[in-house]
Amino acid sequence: GVCIGGVEVQDSDELMATAVQLTKRADAVIAAVGLNGEWETEGYDRKSLALSGRTNELISKLAAVNPKTVVVIQSGSAITMPWSDSVATMVHTWYLGNTSSDAIEDVIFGKHNPSGKLLLEFPKREEDIPSFGHFHSEDGKV
Repeated sequence: GVCIGGVEVQDSDELMATAVQLTKRADAVIAAVGLNGEWETEGYDRKSLALSGRTNELISKLAAVNPKTVVVIQSGSAITMPWSDSVATMVHTWYLGNTSSDAIEDVIFGKHNPSGKLLLEFPKREEDIPSFGHFHSEDGKV
């Protein structure tokens, strides 16, 4: 099939500046970030563990102007988090489905404590992974 669509082109620097200005005035910030099927899926290897685009930059800028920044991450795998020391907390939600916002709200506002244990590590940088020196791809496969 064919999918045709479009979105309004906006200046990313202006959007970033607006987000920073709003963050300065907020009591606290919840930054919901992550990946989707365009960035990770079965049978496809990501070239990096970084979040897409300028997401890491955005989180760093928000945390710099508001120390009460909470980062909610939706992804199906580990990501690097170079900003982890500068945010108040992080919640990794994986992909929860249609009512994910309700579940995330319950955790953030203390209605439920998931008490989960992670089965994998989330590095600050790819260089922190023991196998980093051996990480490469061949013909687009890791």
